[in-house]
Amino acid sequence: MSETTVILDNGAHNMKVGKSDWDTPKLIPNSIVKAKHERKRVFVGHEQEDCSEKFSLFYVRPIERGYVVNWDTQQQIWEKTFDHLDVEPTTSRIVYTDNNYLIPALPDVSNEIFFEQFGFNEVFKASASTLVAEHSRQVNGRRCVCVVDSGFSMTTVASFVDGMLVQESVMRIDVGGKALTNKLKDWISYRQLNVSEETYVINECKEDLCFVSLDFNESMKESKKRFDENTLDRRYVMPDFHKTFKGVVKDPREPTDNMPSIVLGVERFATPEILFNPSDIDIDQCGVAEAVVESIFHCAEELRPSLAENIIVVGGSTCFPGFRERLQKEVTSMLPAEYRIHVSDEVKDPQTHAWMCSQELVEAVDLPFINRQEWDEKGDSLEFSKFFKTLVSSEELKETRKFEEQKEKSPKEDEEDL
Repeated sequence: MSETTVILDNGAHNMKVGKSDWDTPKLIPNSIVKAKHERKRVFVGHEQEDCSEKFSLFYVRPIERGYVVNWDTQQQIWEKTFDHLDVEPTTSRIVYTDNNYLIPALPDVSNEIFFEQFGFNEVFKASASTLVAEHSRQVNGRRCVCVVDSGFSMTTVASFVDGMLVQESVMRIDVGGKALTNKLKDWISYRQLNVSEETYVINECKEDLCFVSLDFNESMKESKKRFDENTLDRRYVMPDFHKTFKGVVKDPREPTDNMPSIVLGVERFATPEILFNPSDIDIDQCGVAEAVVESIFHCAEELRPSLAENIIVVGGSTCFPGFRERLQKEVTSMLPAEYRIHVSDEVKDPQTHAWMCSQELVEAVDLPFINRQEWDEKGDSLEFSKFFKTLVSSEELKETRKFEEQKEKSPKEDEEDL
């Protein structure tokens, strides 16, 4: 039997998982859910489709702030997912997007789970941004790329040259889809209806109604108009999970048939605005446009024009209408006039783009997988040399890197050096 390649983009909200010969990945919730009406059952991963009433759901997530912190929960979700998708690990290898291996202080037992619990033959790990950058180089022939990855827990911006991460260019903003949904719940609960427990419903409302305004002040003026002059207000009729299973967007003047509903006006564009101005909700960090500019300016001066020409946005929180255009507008206003700024419009679906890049890379190049024997011999220290490719320019970081490289050496390598 030929070896199958499984690609797992392990997002904090949804996993994008599938085999390399599939056209598109399956999106499976990366969480375990308990519903109020189902007291004796929990819904793991894809089983959430069987949950008939999605009111007041309680979520257990293995990933917090962008990193796996509950490996037992994560393993349980993976087991259900592989069984559901008929994946046979013993005849497969896996490409896995992982952030934990980038932070030495965080425990990373993914290799142990993949090799010992599931029995995969080979493992390749990289961050989603790294896969996008490597695809840009290997498949599209663009050597410099600035990747914006705005997901569920956080937004990161990183610049790459020839597939190598420029370490000083990494910017992190503690705002993602989770923060936006929570803020939207707070605003609606304060102004209209208590929805503090309706995470699932309000998340769908956010995805259906919110957009990024190209001019926030003009949108604010529009939202203050009344009656027929206001073109922004929309009514969201909430599902009852008996007759309707998804919210319906209506004009505020249309009848609601006594169904519970909420009207969104300024919230429609003020919610995604937090990505561009985190200070609006007292997060003392720069917005995504400023982060892009900072990332580019932390690279060598000769590389900056090329990085500005190839900005790629991925992640579920970049799916808002107007996000790409607003980012292009703001970055253009902050960089020198002679730069040709281009935010790529080739990304069809930001949520699955990293998975699609992985699929094409598997077919086009030989990725440096590690097998079970190599891992048994050298352990996790092998990851540093195989997967962690960075460029370091500052002297302080160079000294840190030398220390980490020395620390990562296995005892066997030390004996060989002697």
